[in-house]
Amino acid sequence: MTVGTTVDIGSNLTVGGSSDITGKLTVSGGSDITGTTDVRGSVIGYDDTSTQKYSLSNQTGLISTQGSISSVGGISTSGTLEVGANKFAVDPSTGNITGTSGSFSSNLDLLNNKVTNLAEPTDQTDAVNRRYVDSKITAFSIALG
Repeated sequence: MTVGTTVDIGSNLTVGGSSDITGKLTVSGGSDITGTTDVRGSVIGYDDTSTQKYSLSNQTGLISTQGSISSVGGISTSGTLEVGANKFAVDPSTGNITGTSGSFSSNLDLLNNKVTNLAEPTDQTDAVNRRYVDSKITAFSIALG
């Protein structure tokens, strides 16, 4: 069946086999899809005011959202996980977290793990490493003689 204009269906539509849709498909009232859906291009989600909230790109593999992502089972990717316009990124091969800007607005709980490779302090509010503390204790002990 080829349709050149709008088709209004008053009840259910069942399609056996494959359907090719070119152009735009608008579904009002919800859509239930069972099985696999092959999308070539992007899936873009909008709210009631036509503001884009998320997109899934078949070309780049990128998932982007302007809201939060929550998961009960975890989130997995073989690519880099970027949060907050590159506030921090997780490298998929090493698990290293790199930050480009921003700060914590609450405590950082390391769950009884170490902070490693900490640089020497340069500002009064910087954290210090053990090497720095040991050198100051040694220098203080020598000064007291």
